[in-house]
Amino acid sequence: MRDGVSPYSLQVENGSFVIPHGDHNHYIKVQTKGYEVALKNKIPALQSNYQPGAFDEKAVLAKVDQLLADSRSIYKDKPIEQRQIELALGQFTENMKKLSTNSTAGYLATLDLFDKQYIHIDESVKPVETSPLDKKYQALIDKINTLDTDSYGLPKKDLLVRLQEAKLAKDEAALAAVESQLQALQDFNDRTGVTTVEYIKYFYEHVNDGRLNDELRNKVAQLTWTLYQSQSFLKAAELNKLFPSIYQAKQEVEEALKAQPTTAKSSQTVLDTEKVDNQSAKTAIYGFLKELYGDFMPEEHVNHVSKEEVESLLSKATQLLEQIQEEGIRQSLAEEVENLKAATNKVDADLDEVNSQVKDVLTRIASALQQEKENAEQDPQTLVLYQKLYDILMSLHAYLENNKGSDADFDKVDALLDQLSAKSKDKAALLELTKAILVLNQEIKSKSSASEEATPATNAEANGDKTSAENRPNVAAESNSETASYKNKPSNTTDSKPAESSSEKETTESTTSTGNQEKPAE
Repeated sequence: MRDGVSPYSLQVENGSFVIPHGDHNHYIKVQTKGYEVALKNKIPALQSNYQPGAFDEKAVLAKVDQLLADSRSIYKDKPIEQRQIELALGQFTENMKKLSTNSTAGYLATLDLFDKQYIHIDESVKPVETSPLDKKYQALIDKINTLDTDSYGLPKKDLLVRLQEAKLAKDEAALAAVESQLQALQDFNDRTGVTTVEYIKYFYEHVNDGRLNDELRNKVAQLTWTLYQSQSFLKAAELNKLFPSIYQAKQEVEEALKAQPTTAKSSQTVLDTEKVDNQSAKTAIYGFLKELYGDFMPEEHVNHVSKEEVESLLSKATQLLEQIQEEGIRQSLAEEVENLKAATNKVDADLDEVNSQVKDVLTRIASALQQEKENAEQDPQTLVLYQKLYDILMSLHAYLENNKGSDADFDKVDALLDQLSAKSKDKAALLELTKAILVLNQEIKSKSSASEEATPATNAEANGDKTSAENRPNVAAESNSETASYKNKPSNTTDSKPAESSSEKETTESTTSTGNQEKPAE
């Protein structure tokens, strides 16, 4: 034909020729009158029962030429019958040249039967009963001839070998497997875009299924990513060449899903590591499919660490806790570890989050152990000096709270506490800081004294002073109490005014003594 379409491959549907073109068909209305009668009386395509053996094309073509010559002689006065015979033999020859599906013996037997049925008619020859297996075999042969399987990475010869082996073994399951693959190929050819998206959806739904081994899971993830990129125009792909891998992966997934369900896999795939617009490929693909299918499945969280990994870290945390000496810190951290163990054992545990929290606890345990180690190695005199300075500042803080001290004074005390904390292990820095603390102590004491001197000495005021004096500890007693507190525990004193001269003297003497020990007497 002028369009390059073989007349033997033409199909007619609803009065139009069907012209396959890629993933769709074109239709041309039949103009010839009486075509319905011609189609009705058309000789069925020659069906050759497969016989194993060698194939000699020349021998078969010679037989065809002989039959054509005989038919032209016998039916020279019956052009319609002659045309039907020529069309049948022409289609037979074209199909054989495209793909030889039988041996020489098998083809010649078919042509002999055709001769007796339509040319040298032998009434004694009855039509051969075709078994369901033979019908399926021939239908698959026709489909292989129709489809451009080679362009999709499925050589016709390989498919033919599978069919012939199944036919000889009468293996219906093997024939069904070829039929399934050819049908999938036809769907992929006829609706490439739609079918590709269906594969993306199927793979996405099962990529995290625990029944898939790691190799299959990674294969499925890579195919999903490649197909998604092609359909979202991120990166072109030769989908035809990918078809065998796509089909095989789907078959393997279907086989894996026959096993009992198990926990979803947590190891990462390319869908977790690749990014699309600052989000994971998995999230992007979910959004892509959701636009097409709606809420087709929950966007489930997938853990990227196993329960065993988290339990291993928790075990390590428990062991390290035993080394912490400070009971309060140890108990607090131990409670956190127990809570995390309970969270790990939940059915829907977010292991990624638990893992992050366990690592945080481990960091704090390590920090506590390091602090205890440093304290154990620290100079005892430095610790004593630090504690004394800390007590003075806390005494000042309590005094300001009880006597409505100014914000400025509070800020000064807080600033010195920050400095004290930062310099807690540096004896020289603590000695220097002592001066600032004593100066602030004296400053607040002076403000308190000035306030008392400015009060008029009336009887009522005297009574008030008396009451105030009763409520304020004696300076000497206060100093002695403070000295004792240095030796025992941090002071919680709430004096009406800060420590006076004897406390300052004691701290100064202690500081001087500590400082002198650094330098031998001359």
